[in-house]
Amino acid sequence: MTFQFDNFAQLIFMDGHGVFVWSSVLLTSFLLLSLVLNPILKRRKLLKKLKIEFMGSDNASY
Repeated sequence: MTFQFDNFAQLIFMDGHGVFVWSSVLLTSFLLLSLVLNPILKRRKLLKKLKIEFMGSDNASY
């Protein structure tokens, strides 16, 4: 395996294209992370809401 860059600075800069490459990587990572976290957070919120409603209906029936 051969490395394309001699040092870390060249990896970051990428002959002037680094800004575009790394901003795309960050944006894609953020979007993928939000696609994973959004359903998890919505599920937690829904379960919390249902628990409150369920506990409220139990107390009202006694």
